[in-house]
Amino acid sequence: MRYQADDLTIESLPGQDSLVIRWLGRSDGADPSRALQPLLDAVAADLQSAQSVEFDFRSLEYMNSSTIRPILKLIQRASSSATSVRLIYDKSKNWQRLSFTAIGAALTSFGNVELSA
Repeated sequence: MRYQADDLTIESLPGQDSLVIRWLGRSDGADPSRALQPLLDAVAADLQSAQSVEFDFRSLEYMNSSTIRPILKLIQRASSSATSVRLIYDKSKNWQRLSFTAIGAALTSFGNVELSA
């Protein structure tokens, strides 16, 4: 499935017992929680049957700091239903390295979540 809000696209790519959620474009709105909520609800429905979930942010061109909270909520939902959750980002993009270092710090209490570059 493909979900779109403004300049952001989220692709939900189900496999057998797995789900890849690819983020593309930009999330720079003033209230991304509001704009992203329908997308995140749709993606959350896809999470129900996945044993493993991979969030791929490498094609995300930019996100503002307000986008971090909705992402954390979605990762928390994934963590509660899947046995493993993996976040992949592009460490060569300075803004991604900084943002995902902060996200990784917030996820230390989740034993089934892995952050990789």
